[in-house]
Amino acid sequence: MCEAITCALTHSLPATMVAIQDPKRFGLSGGGKDWESPEEFDESTEAYTVSIMHQLHCLADFKNHFLTFRNTSILSEGDFAHLSHCVEIVRRGVMCKADLALETPDDPSIWPRQHVSGWGNLHVCRDWDSVMKAIKEHAITRGTTGWRRIREDDPPLIVA
Repeated sequence: MCEAITCALTHSLPATMVAIQDPKRFGLSGGGKDWESPEEFDESTEAYTVSIMHQLHCLADFKNHFLTFRNTSILSEGDFAHLSHCVEIVRRGVMCKADLALETPDDPSIWPRQHVSGWGNLHVCRDWDSVMKAIKEHAITRGTTGWRRIREDDPPLIVA
């Protein structure tokens, strides 16, 4: 059984890939075009990863590898390489958004070793429902021979 945060991160997120029609209008090029059914997509459509979903995938991976290492003290070289990649992905995401919310120390009388939990402070966030709606509208999944649109009978999408 997974812990709450791991379950939330790995069992409730949509796919990380989306199909974008005419990505040049956003200054993008070079996305994937490996379609399972090319007739499903406009000639200009390309596949891209949504950064926040990549970042959440990495956080879920941190948690999973942390629990694995805690229980077994073993991680493969491939796991370490992927975690190194993920540290950079999450660092870039954090620096890009640069949350400037001010956080109150838990006990301001303890100086200089103040502990700041980060809880109970006001942060201005994106509307998560809107983010998820936009991703789900364009989500694609890996079929047997290429990318394809999500179908009604597909199993729930997860990021893992």
